Amino acid sequence: MPDINRLALITLPGSTLSLETVRHLERYRPGGVVLLKDNLVTLEQSRALLADLRSVLGDNLLLSIDQEGGNVWRTSFLPSAPSAGSLGKSNDPQLARAVGAEIARGMRSIGANWCFAPVLDININPLNPVIAERSFGADPEATAQLGKAWLEGLQQSGVAACAKHFPGHGDTHQDSHHDLPRVNKTLEQLEAMEFAPFRAVLNNVASIMTAHIVFPAIDPDLPATLSPRIVTGLLREAWGYAGVIVTDAMNMGAITAHWGRGPAAVQSLGAGADMLEVFGSLTDQCETFDALERAATQGVLTKARIADALERRDKLAHTYPARPLEQPSLSPDLMLNAWQRGITRTGDARPPAVGSRVALILSRENRGGSAWESGLSGADVLKALRRVYRVTPIWLEESDP
Repeated sequence: MPDINRLALITLPGSTLSLETVRHLERYRPGGVVLLKDNLVTLEQSRALLADLRSVLGDNLLLSIDQEGGNVWRTSFLPSAPSAGSLGKSNDPQLARAVGAEIARGMRSIGANWCFAPVLDININPLNPVIAERSFGADPEATAQLGKAWLEGLQQSGVAACAKHFPGHGDTHQDSHHDLPRVNKTLEQLEAMEFAPFRAVLNNVASIMTAHIVFPAIDPDLPATLSPRIVTGLLREAWGYAGVIVTDAMNMGAITAHWGRGPAAVQSLGAGADMLEVFGSLTDQCETFDALERAATQGVLTKARIADALERRDKLAHTYPARPLEQPSLSPDLMLNAWQRGITRTGDARPPAVGSRVALILSRENRGGSAWESGLSGADVLKALRRVYRVTPIWLEESDP
């Protein structure tokens, strides 16, 4: 199959490889897989799935997870990490470093080698529907310091980090999963706020993810993911970034509603991205792969551009191999302490005494959101906590915000 297909990261249906999925993998031979919650059910099952992926696609594979912490957490069987927002409240780089290292050990316990985090967006727009607690906070210097510590802990423990969403998704009131946001700031304003955390980690972070957002001060027409001015002109040439540049998911509304899956994938690689997140059904993925193969065959994407991207992709896979740790040393107490440190109103947080009467505000369903996936229903949470406390539930209505 054409080498260009190795520049794609795909999603998979289910927690095992069906015959249809294996044939799809063998036909297109992507360079990696983005693992979601439905793929990762238990430790043993996840290790088996990733071993099967390596057996089909080879060991030179990138197996990635959006393992940010907080609501964006794909592995229910691993100790849950606090969100970046919680770590921002703690404001302790050493704690952030320890959490990053623990996340890496958990990922390596199943053989994953690329984490799509940390989020370096600045949380400065209260109407932002998708960033919020995924950000370390509203201060660019603190975000840079905490994000750098977090990613260094992760990478020193054997998992590649990915700073996102470049040049910054913090000051938007739209969600690029559905719409095409614009950030109408001057270059001076961007330098002072959005750019600062990304500049701070340029020499440390293994990869950077682009945002599907238009920044008119740099490119009035194209979102960062498709913009040569932003990806190549700014990030690669002006700033000198040498690591892997990966796109956000290419099935998001900001892209598909305006450019379409296949054309956008070709345009993004032409703009200077090294790898594409090709989400969607296997049929949807075929549309993108076919467009990539045509672009390579017809010379729309040059051999030099493809080789350049492949070189960076292969270096990442070589530096952070997808090999599982046989006996990872995980520390649930570390994560519990990190969560407690982020609860600032009560200081030294402690759970209520066993048997206490507590009131609990619940939603009947957890349908997930743009970046986070569905979790436990309110009924499941209530059932679990009633084993320990005398709980009075307060149910949110569907119409409540």
